[in-house]
Amino acid sequence: MPDRVATEFFTDASPRLLGSAYRILGSRADTEDAVQDTFLKWQRTDRRKIGNPSAWLTTICTRRYAQGGGARFHRPGAAAVLAAVAMGDR
Repeated sequence: MPDRVATEFFTDASPRLLGSAYRILGSRADTEDAVQDTFLKWQRTDRRKIGNPSAWLTTICTRRYAQGGGARFHRPGAAAVLAAVAMGDR
């Protein structure tokens, strides 16, 4: 996927990523950090090896913070929300 197309794809996916991250983190600042970190990783990744870019972006965005790579969970039940997002439930 060329860089321009990849950036457009990410831009289109951003509202969904913001929603997923916000449900988990409960903080606008932490949510924006999560999505920005996901974009940076997206730019560094060999996207030819990604079979489902949409699922990849969601997984990276939500798991990064669940595994202690960023902010701690602020909302009760955040782990359950993460599990539902990872399973594709909304």
